[in-house]
Amino acid sequence: MPDIKKTPHRAGKRQMPPASEAGKRRIHKAQVPDVPPGTSAPPSPARPASRCRVRLHDLRGVKSELGVLYRQAKTGRLDPATATKLAFLLNSIAAIVQSTELEQRISQLETRANAYDAQQIDRPTRQP
Repeated sequence: MPDIKKTPHRAGKRQMPPASEAGKRRIHKAQVPDVPPGTSAPPSPARPASRCRVRLHDLRGVKSELGVLYRQAKTGRLDPATATKLAFLLNSIAAIVQSTELEQRISQLETRANAYDAQQIDRPTRQP
């Protein structure tokens, strides 16, 4: 057992072992299964696969998910072929979201225009 110098210490501070023992301390890390590069990791047996709570109802969410997908492919956590397929699907979702938003905006503009036209028709015209 290494010699630890006993020095007065303040409450809450631990005594540190000599520098020679510093490298022998254990660092607890999460256990990660060894996965070959270019493949995705299987779901953890301790935790069942759950649904992803990704918000894809607006372009900001789709953009964020594309960024996650890019980083996973770049680091090797996701197979590039799978990443390509998922990116294509996300681009399709982005196009649908964009079309839906444009349809809603056009509908709102048409409603305003119709209301404005109705007000103009209901008002009597002034005669000088």
